[in-house]
Amino acid sequence: MVVFAEPAMRLVVIGASSGGVDLFAAALAALGLGLFPYGAMLLLARACYALGDSRTPALVSITAGVAGAAVMVALGMAADGAATVAALGLGHSLSYAIGAAVLGAVCTRRLGAGLWPRRATRAVVLSVPLALAGWAVAGAVDPRGRIGVAVMLAGALAVLGGAYVLLARRWLRAAPLRAVAP
Repeated sequence: MVVFAEPAMRLVVIGASSGGVDLFAAALAALGLGLFPYGAMLLLARACYALGDSRTPALVSITAGVAGAAVMVALGMAADGAATVAALGLGHSLSYAIGAAVLGAVCTRRLGAGLWPRRATRAVVLSVPLALAGWAVAGAVDPRGRIGVAVMLAGALAVLGGAYVLLARRWLRAAPLRAVAP
């Protein structure tokens, strides 16, 4: 979402809004960064619920929301144009990242076990160079028209996604799951 935000928005933006491709791409990229923290915060909130605690996730969510709004206002006032939209998205993403970190620490303490799988670090290490390669492709290839953009996106996603799957199968061999008692 982050790497291919601009070409993706060139593909889907139509009509009078076509001048706002940069704005839409900035929003998509900035909010795309927060997709993992958002999902992690929701997952960890449910883990707290399963541990019989609904108060902590509520307090963390409210605090993260207020802090995120403050950061969005501060960053939004300091930026201009498409950077304003990106700043708002980054503030939003940052609030969820902080909330996920807090809930992760709470769950780790209560369970007495780490929550970050060892292979998750390998997955990140594997995905970063592929994302950078995708960014290079998106910057080097400048197709004209919607069909050209669609072909470039489909090709890049197929090649990079295929490379990830092939490399991950070898490097990220799954270990058997083990139970963690609360």
